[in-house]
Amino acid sequence: MKPVRNLLMVGLLLASAWQVWADGSFSGQAYLPAEDSAASVQKTVSEFVKSGWDKEKLADMTAHPMAFYASSFCLPMCDMSYLRMAMRISNPTKSIVVHYTGNVSAPETGWYRFVGAGDDMLLVRLQETDVLAVGKGWEKIKDSATAQKVKGNRKQKQDDNATVVYQFPKIQTWNTRLGGFTGGRIFKVEKGRTYKMQVLFADAGDASAFCLYIEKLAAPEKAPHGKVASSEAPLLPLFSTTTILPAVENMANAIAKVTRNKIVEIPPFSRKPQPWAVSQEEPVDDALELYQSGSKQKKTRKKNKKKSKSI
Repeated sequence: MKPVRNLLMVGLLLASAWQVWADGSFSGQAYLPAEDSAASVQKTVSEFVKSGWDKEKLADMTAHPMAFYASSFCLPMCDMSYLRMAMRISNPTKSIVVHYTGNVSAPETGWYRFVGAGDDMLLVRLQETDVLAVGKGWEKIKDSATAQKVKGNRKQKQDDNATVVYQFPKIQTWNTRLGGFTGGRIFKVEKGRTYKMQVLFADAGDASAFCLYIEKLAAPEKAPHGKVASSEAPLLPLFSTTTILPAVENMANAIAKVTRNKIVEIPPFSRKPQPWAVSQEEPVDDALELYQSGSKQKKTRKKNKKKSKSI
């Protein structure tokens, strides 16, 4: 495959919110579903998640002939026609699935959570644990994709006490159409240790958008939860593996020109990045330590049983 150095700004700009390099952080593969419909995308993603992110579940789709690389994930809301042009997709499809994988190491030991929004879906997996899944498309398949049986034939109870939804100022469309930016499961990682990370973006509609932040928590038991108004929401850094800030303003201008939109809302983010390091080492073979509100955390690591943990 020929690598694409600029996934979203091909032929338009030299830099983008998906800052990409041939030796870069995350390697990605884009897929076009055989059936151009939301139902087809949702079914594929549901089976993919249920399988524990087995790439064989994506084999029924047509793989894009180009390879993609990314170090951050932020796309201002745009028309699907722009995304097709930027990715050099000649097919007039409205459906796409992009899957990224990479090995990363945290800048500091501590508790973290991903915060994000996506149209239609944005999912993140760390080690063998699904730590973030957002978007209206995801809401339609969440129950079937994460169904796990426990005693009494009931579905596994989720830890909802740590859930947060941030509303950020001056991006009304993100706050209303996408419902704001949702926080995922709180987890603990150690500096210097390598973790396998995967990101999946899926869309099947006229518009596309996604943004992924990382939030470091001083004390997980005191983490914000519930709906947080824009006046109280923190300015978070984008999840990134580089200190170079993504050129989202340039991207927004390009989107405005291509789609003829006068205003393209850009999610705010901290100009002081806290990059995770790209690692060439094999990921640790331990299960991810998750925070469970109201319960005592275990300090000993558990061996990974290769089972997906639902969000």
